[in-house]
Amino acid sequence: MKFMTIYVSGQAELEAKIQGLAHIDTQAILDEGAAIIFNRMRSRFLRETDPTGVRWPQSKAAQRRAKSGRGGGTLFDVGKLFRSLQLYSVGTNQRAIGTNASNLAGFPYPVVHNFGLAGFPMRQFLGFGNDDVKLMSDVVIKHILEQLTKK
Repeated sequence: MKFMTIYVSGQAELEAKIQGLAHIDTQAILDEGAAIIFNRMRSRFLRETDPTGVRWPQSKAAQRRAKSGRGGGTLFDVGKLFRSLQLYSVGTNQRAIGTNASNLAGFPYPVVHNFGLAGFPMRQFLGFGNDDVKLMSDVVIKHILEQLTKK
């Protein structure tokens, strides 16, 4: 791990502002960023795209539903998987997004679809892409700037 050390002296106002960065509410940054990523993940699920924006292969079940006029897209028959997506805290400095969905036999089918296992094509709905990383960086920068511009 690399660290950067900056020494500022002779500029009392700047010194005070930099010292104020030690009091940034990191939980607020984490919560805001996680909520943004969670909402983007849910939106991508509805658009049937992976974290990089690539469209999922359409499922045969979705094709059959479309032909019968029933509706419901790929990985979205009755919405159980979509509704199971949750944002939760796994510790003071960690947030996670996951699902505990399973079929009636208790099989955790989300894993099969997300990673493309057991002969199923990959339809990744968990994870984040470069745009998500940029947005999270923007949240951090916003909070730093807010702290630096506080009177």
